[in-house]
Amino acid sequence: MHSETKKLSPVLLGVALLGYFLPFVTVSCQGQKVASFTGTELVFGTTVQQPQVFGPPKAQRIESEPLAVLAFLCCLAGFGLGFAKSRNSEIGAAAVAGVSFIALMLLRSKLEDQALQRSRGAFQVAYEFGFWLVVLLSAGAGVLSALAPWRSKSNSALEGSP
Repeated sequence: MHSETKKLSPVLLGVALLGYFLPFVTVSCQGQKVASFTGTELVFGTTVQQPQVFGPPKAQRIESEPLAVLAFLCCLAGFGLGFAKSRNSEIGAAAVAGVSFIALMLLRSKLEDQALQRSRGAFQVAYEFGFWLVVLLSAGAGVLSALAPWRSKSNSALEGSP
């Protein structure tokens, strides 16, 4: 059972990393979609075209979001730790998956606060499939990794009993 859990955690984090390529956040104003960003665009930054009343659209650089970067790096680290041989790697994977989950929840709060402050409530932020996929898989991988050392102890105790 221990090896199955050990293999499942990096699979979950690997799929979570793929979730960063999916739509993460959509910003709308009065029901009209203004912008949509993937997780990788939040992690690495992007350029958006802003329409102008007169003239061609203006390119604006959107810098990377530090909390998105932290969550991505934690997923990446947890994925790597899933292949390590030591028992402590499971605890490390659980810790970084937990940090990833917390960073994503803080990112959610920060984006909502920024939208509220910058538009006085005109902009709404919606979290798309990619965001929730990464949140759920990070949490699941963290729980599995955290429980793995105790599961292996209880399995070895059961094997040693008459």
